[in-house]
Amino acid sequence: MQLFLGGACAGKRERVNERFPGATWSSAQAAMARLERGDAPAAAAGVTESPAPAVDGTPGAVWVIHGWLAWLEAQLGGGSAPGGDVGLDDTGLSDAGLDETRRRWRTALAALPMAGKAGLSMSGKAGLGEPGREGEAGAIGEIVLIIPEVGRGIVPMDARERQLRDLAGWLAQDASAACTAVWYVRHGLVMALK
Repeated sequence: MQLFLGGACAGKRERVNERFPGATWSSAQAAMARLERGDAPAAAAGVTESPAPAVDGTPGAVWVIHGWLAWLEAQLGGGSAPGGDVGLDDTGLSDAGLDETRRRWRTALAALPMAGKAGLSMSGKAGLGEPGREGEAGAIGEIVLIIPEVGRGIVPMDARERQLRDLAGWLAQDASAACTAVWYVRHGLVMALK
């Protein structure tokens, strides 16, 4: 699993698209919903988005998960994400809500590499963790996370905006720990951090 980290418009998507042409792209919202339901990330189910085309079920396919900031915002606002209203108050998530949100993404980060090894299929043909499915056509070969760096600017006055930056920082730390390779992208240049 690899992580590409950087600020807004730093070139993360472009560098990932160059390194992994033909990857299947899905939003964190869709990926988290599918993982929490135990579904495979089937391109045929409509989770593929531009700029990359859908993977055709080739072994070793790449699954790129982006849009983590939008998923975090949904958690803070109680939007359409499952469990988005856990511990919500006027200033954002309570401590219990923060802990629950962090537990959810830690569970997902831990499950992603195992899901790929267990034959989690891009085409939806293999079941999540079904025995005897390892290496079946369509199994994920690499998982790439794109997470924005939002903590390098002015500290916002709004409590929810500060909480969003805290969550994004914790997510980046947890993803960095879970990934075998971490890349920082700035001005379109890629630097290996891990």
